[in-house]
Amino acid sequence: MTTANDTQVGGQHYKAKTIQPWDFIAANGLGYFDGNIVKYVSRWRDKGGLDDLRKARHYLDKLIELEDNNPSCEARRAQQTGDRPRTALGQRLAAIRAAYGGKLLSPRELDKVARERRSD
Repeated sequence: MTTANDTQVGGQHYKAKTIQPWDFIAANGLGYFDGNIVKYVSRWRDKGGLDDLRKARHYLDKLIELEDNNPSCEARRAQQTGDRPRTALGQRLAAIRAAYGGKLLSPRELDKVARERRSD
């Protein structure tokens, strides 16, 4: 039986790799932006050259922009640095962390607690 890893549309730049980027992305549960960064960085020497590195940087810049504006990340950064969160949501999320003994909750745990508090 032929698998998706046995064939490649548009070249051979992934087939020669010990671990294909999409297998790494799937195994590590990476998201869209993270996955594209891995894809472009892993293939730049074999396919797109410096343009692929520029594409990876473009996705990285967008990921940083998104994370920089993510209230969960803002609350976590504020706790780590001792700064006050900039947004009202960031301040609420920081208060939730404080209520849990200052434990750094993962974004998924933090979102769950925030949803539970909203439903009360």
